[in-house]
This record gives sequence, structure tokens and C-alpha cells, in this order.
Amino acid sequence: MAAIWPFGRDQYFLRALDVRDATSRLDFFVRNRDFLEPVMPISPELDYTLFRQRQILAQGCQDMKDDRRYLFGIFSSPISQGGLLLGYINFNNVIRGVFQSCDIGYALDQNWTGKGIMSQAVHKATEVAFCTLHLHRIQAAIMPSNKPSLRVAEKAGFQFIGLSRKHLKIHGVYQDHVLMAKCCDE
Repeated sequence: MAAIWPFGRDQYFLRALDVRDATSRLDFFVRNRDFLEPVMPISPELDYTLFRQRQILAQGCQDMKDDRRYLFGIFSSPISQGGLLLGYINFNNVIRGVFQSCDIGYALDQNWTGKGIMSQAVHKATEVAFCTLHLHRIQAAIMPSNKPSLRVAEKAGFQFIGLSRKHLKIHGVYQDHVLMAKCCDE
């Protein structure tokens, strides 16, 4: 999946990540570690190494080939022009058959928040999911306290489903999450 999808008046780009992005991905997570930790599962120290990022992205490439998970980077310009990795959007737990669904996860560099970039990126990514990957439904699970992420999902057209009690383990504690979804025909 070598396509590049511009958005935000072509200022930003979404594309599938691969092993060549390991250094950029490591830099992103190191830069944003304190910012992301309150809303993310605990990451082992090994995840903050280039070796582990290469492993994660190699597995991600295999998962994309196997149609199980899709990893996209949000870039400030094409990487060939020195684009900075600003964030990511993942489509996890892809289920085909009659369901044609996945879960979405996303994060943006703390220095780029509040500019509408993530809302536009999620909107573009859902277009890719529906038009290129031919999914029918995308679900988001967001902690109720994560107001910026809830706003991103709302702006991208996700609808409230309900509250899932003790849905995901964040920092060793199962947290409630708001479930939201978007379907291709909405």
C-alpha cells in the first residue's frame, strides 16, 4: 500500500507506515511520551528503542498484507521532502465477512494539537477505510476524560454508541470508554 493521501489543502499527508519509518516513529513516541502516557496502555521500555520500532513496523507491514491491521502515519509533507511524522492512525482488529469492521486508534504530536489536523486526518483515513479498504464500519473507544479525542471523533462524523465499562487497561487499570462508530453510508 504505497499510496499517499493529501489532506488539509495538501499541507499534510497520510500514508501507510513501513520499516523505513522506524526512526521517525521512535522520535514521535519519545517526543510525546509524557503527553500520551495518560491515555495509552503502558508501553515497555523496549518499545522506546529503534530495534523494537523496526519489529513493530515489520509486523505492521505483514498485518497490512494479511488484511488484519493498517498503520498510517500523518506527515507534514512527503517524507521525501523531509516531512515530519506528526502522528498516526491505526485501523486495528479488521474483521471481514459480514462484519467488514475495525477499531480506530490515533494520536498527534502535542505541539501540533488544536489546529484541526487530527480531525482532518481521521476524516481522510475513514475515506481510505471505506473507499480503498472497503470496510463498512469503524469503531472508536475513547476515555470520557479525553475531551480532545472525543471532539476529533465527533468532527469526523462518528456517532455515540454508549459507554463500555472497564473497556481497556490504561496504566494498569481498566478504564471506562465511550464507544463511537461511523459507517460508510453515513
